[in-house]
Amino acid sequence: MAAAGGGMWRLVLILFSAAVSFTGVAAQQASPTPTSTPRPLPAPQETPVNFRSRTGVSSMYDGRPSMTTSQELAVRQLLLQKYAFPLYRKPSESELAAIAPSSDIVLRYKKFLEQKDTGIFKLVPDAGCSENHRVVVATDDCLKYTMPGAGNSYSFRTANYRIRHLADLMLAGDKFRIPGILTHGLLAPIGNIPLPEVSMRTPGIAFLTEFKPSTDFERAVAVEDLIGLGLERDGFVYSRSVGAYEDTTYAMRVIAYDGLVERAVPGAQYNEMDFDRRRDVIVAFRVVERPPDGSVTIIWIELSNTAAPKLKIPTRSTTLETPKGEKP
Repeated sequence: MAAAGGGMWRLVLILFSAAVSFTGVAAQQASPTPTSTPRPLPAPQETPVNFRSRTGVSSMYDGRPSMTTSQELAVRQLLLQKYAFPLYRKPSESELAAIAPSSDIVLRYKKFLEQKDTGIFKLVPDAGCSENHRVVVATDDCLKYTMPGAGNSYSFRTANYRIRHLADLMLAGDKFRIPGILTHGLLAPIGNIPLPEVSMRTPGIAFLTEFKPSTDFERAVAVEDLIGLGLERDGFVYSRSVGAYEDTTYAMRVIAYDGLVERAVPGAQYNEMDFDRRRDVIVAFRVVERPPDGSVTIIWIELSNTAAPKLKIPTRSTTLETPKGEKP
C-alpha cells in the first residue's frame, strides 16, 4: 500500500524531470447514445513531444509559412478546445440526470441540503469505463455514464464528477479511495454520526486540521508513504482507502497541491493543473444508501476550504524508479 502511494508521487517527479506524462487520462466523451462503437478522443501524449515555441504549438507546423505569436496562440487554443477541453468538461444535464440520487432520498435530506456548502451525489461501481483513455468501452454501463470519470469518481473541490486522477473520491468495489495526483488524502470512518451534527469539533476531525502539509517534494513523498500505511490518531485510522459502508460518516481532508503536470494533445502542450481547482479542503460525508447494484448515495458538507500549497518540484532528473508491479 505504501509503495503504491509513494510510487505515484515518484512517477510525478519523473514526469516533471522529463516533461512527459506517465499517468493516463481517464475520460469519456459526451455524445448522444450511439448506434455503433463511439470513437475516443485523442488522448494526451505519453511520449516526448518537441515544441517549436514556448506557446506550446508543436513542430507539426515546421515547413509551413511561419506564424506570428498571436496566430500560434490562436491555433493552440483551437487545438486545446478540440482535444483537451472535453476531457475536463462538466457533465451535461442529461448525464447528471442519468446518475441522480432517488427523489425520495433528496426529499429526506431536503432541509440539510438547503444549508450552505452541502451536497448529494451518487457513485456507481467501476465498470472499467475509465481504465484506458485510448478506448471507449461500449458496454451499457459505460454508454449510460458518459461524463468524465464515468460516474465513478467525484471532486468535492469542484462539487462535480471528474476524471479519476483529478478526483477526490472514487468507489472501488467495497472501498472508497482517494485517487488524485499530486494530492495528500486523509480519510477515516468516524462512526454512525448524523451529518448535521458534524463540525470541526467532532472527534476524528481534529487530526485533519492539525496535519501540516510539506511543500518539499521529497518530504511529501515520505509522508505519502506513511499515509499509505495508515496513520492512527486518537483511535481513528486515516489512509487513502477505507471500506464503504452504509449509515457510516467519514471525515476527509484533500490537499491538492498546486504545481505543473505537463501533458500534450496533438499539436499542443498544456499544464493539466490549469484544468483543475487545486484547493485544501476538509469535508465530512455519509453513505445514506447502498442498494444491491453496488452504487452508493452520499450526502456531504464542506468544513474548510483554503488555498492549496504549491509543491517545490526538483528540476533535475533523479534515480527514482517505478516500484515493481506498478505501470507508468
